[in-house]
Amino acid sequence: MDRIHKATLYFITILLEIIIVYAWKLEGDKWNVWDKGFCIFVFCCHIPFYFALFFENRRVLDIMHFTVFLSTLFGFFVNSAFLLVLIISFCIGLQVQWTCINKCILNSDEQNISSNFGFGKITTILTLLYTCFLSYRLGRMKNVVSKNTESKKAE
Repeated sequence: MDRIHKATLYFITILLEIIIVYAWKLEGDKWNVWDKGFCIFVFCCHIPFYFALFFENRRVLDIMHFTVFLSTLFGFFVNSAFLLVLIISFCIGLQVQWTCINKCILNSDEQNISSNFGFGKITTILTLLYTCFLSYRLGRMKNVVSKNTESKKAE
């Protein structure tokens, strides 16, 4: 694996953890089970990811690849706008990376050549549509919050 890609993956992973810890301290007492579950899932996945990345263990990295997909699916269930923005930002970052370098940096070169595993047109399109859905969901969340705030002020 390319050293720059490896360093980038370490940086992104550490940055995500810092943001999640900050969010938990900021609003964790308001979170539901799905919000906390998302954060715990991410932390539990990052531990083996660091080791697999360091030792370039392809089998474990492939499993971790699927956990990236699973962690973004928490976007269907989380109720924290902060966490939803984090998931949306991550999905957008993935799409930008795919578009700019035309591959997934977590894949091996062989996997990037095959469009059936991870990176490909179908994955890109589905991620784009999912990002649109999450953005819509975030907008609906904010709309509900603002309507509740306006009704309380009217009382």
